[in-house]
Amino acid sequence: SRLPGEMRYTLAPLDPSGEHAGRLFLERALAVAPDFESDDATTSAIVQRLGGLPLAIELVAARANVLDGPEILAQLDDIGFVADTGTTRPTRHRSLRDAIDWSRNLLDGDTRQVFDGLGVFVGSIPAAAVPDVLGHLDGVDHLAVLGELVDRSLISRGGSRGRFVMLDGIRQVAVERLADSPAAGEVADRYVDWYLELGRSAHPGLMGDRGLWWRARLDDELENLREVLMRLHGVERREDGLELLGNTWRFFQSRGHLLELEMWLDGFVKLPEEPDRRDGSIMGLMARAAILYWRQDPLGAAAIYREAIDIARDVDDRPRLAEALYGLGTSSVVADRVEEGSAALHESGELYEE
Repeated sequence: SRLPGEMRYTLAPLDPSGEHAGRLFLERALAVAPDFESDDATTSAIVQRLGGLPLAIELVAARANVLDGPEILAQLDDIGFVADTGTTRPTRHRSLRDAIDWSRNLLDGDTRQVFDGLGVFVGSIPAAAVPDVLGHLDGVDHLAVLGELVDRSLISRGGSRGRFVMLDGIRQVAVERLADSPAAGEVADRYVDWYLELGRSAHPGLMGDRGLWWRARLDDELENLREVLMRLHGVERREDGLELLGNTWRFFQSRGHLLELEMWLDGFVKLPEEPDRRDGSIMGLMARAAILYWRQDPLGAAAIYREAIDIARDVDDRPRLAEALYGLGTSSVVADRVEEGSAALHESGELYEE
């Protein structure tokens, strides 16, 4: 996503035969290895192999702490950078892909698996989620590995504190490598579960005095939330999808995403019901009622809150019953049905005190 007024400019590759590409490579290499050595001919050959692409140059220069100039050039020659002239991809695209693959392949096994696993995230990556989402990697210091990936220019610190960003071209490599991994299914499940739990944590916060903090927190997670919702809908996990939307609707509403919220709710409601679960349905109904309330239709909202109340009573879900009664009470009062509203608010208050 971009900020209002922000514009995107496409940066052309540097001239591989010019001094700027070579200078960039040496500057980045010396930044990680002050004693790095590479003569002019070797440096020129390296940047020509990389097509003058700044990102490819940065990725390769990040290895200057373990390889000198001739060794880097030899490795680039060994893996045949830009050797496949029969492909229809432009040379600059092949150079960049080769640079990313090369940098990834030089990682040790655990670090490589963390890199691949990060491809499951969309947008920025919360450091707090990584140990859980990649929990299948026993004994790995995930935070230390993130630092190593920053040093290798495969990710960067970005956005809010404790978050990392992976550029689209790099992420595409991670996504493809993760798809080939036996752990792909487990990583995807852990990713979805982490965001479902985040929604459960956000729900009381969005209702209380930490609402501003949680809204800002979820701003950073919007792209990941959308990805999780798509994954849930794709496998027809109706109750989980409705629960996540029910837990986060106040965020969507506060950020002007009511139409999107309504679209997601309608999409999940149309999925086959899950007879063993109704908690998500209750949350989804309350979110749909809230949409009507904010559109100044308190009578319509009250009708849907009654549906949520009936299900909550049927499954004896008292916390959600209390919340649905409160919604019915406020909607009814606004609709001039004071008697019904007062009774609902009174019962809701008694349940909250339990």
